[in-house]
Amino acid sequence: MANLVLQGVQTARNSFYISSDGLLQGMAMAEPDTHFRYRAGRIKKSDSNIYYGGLPITISVAAINSSISPTIELATTIDKINGFTIFNQSNNLMIVGNNDVQIMTGGGTINTVKLGSRVKLAVKCDPNLRTKIDGSVTDVKLSWDFNKNMLIEATGSATPLNVALHSIALSNSRVVSIENNEYKWRDGETCALIEL
Repeated sequence: MANLVLQGVQTARNSFYISSDGLLQGMAMAEPDTHFRYRAGRIKKSDSNIYYGGLPITISVAAINSSISPTIELATTIDKINGFTIFNQSNNLMIVGNNDVQIMTGGGTINTVKLGSRVKLAVKCDPNLRTKIDGSVTDVKLSWDFNKNMLIEATGSATPLNVALHSIALSNSRVVSIENNEYKWRDGETCALIEL
């Protein structure tokens, strides 16, 4: 077994076995220099959409001298995306009914991160992005499929999403799947790690 290097520290040979659990959609990587960028976003009471980690959103700034969190809504076009929802420290999410994914809807809160925050976030992605891993992933122009809620390659003259692709976890990730109006975790899927 090869030695494993963690943050510049080399572990003893054969001290433990290495395995990867892949990526979990909607989870931001735990990094001390970006951890403080998580912010609660308040969903409007009238919003009937279901929120969970890894969704593109529009964050509206709260009024000056207000103690109220910024309001958020699901983005509907690339140019309206200025952040993403995350599962990290979203303590108000609930598991309801037959769901096994933590969700929130109108009137609740979910943590968010803004574009430009340098937070690395795992998002569901189109399996066709797998073909891009042979080249330089940093050269791939990305977009968002709002119907399937996943990262895709920007084609033609489509406006690219202003994020950087770091890596793709091919078949050992967990994503949110919506089946018969139930929000379930599905294993063995493709996730991308992007930097916002």
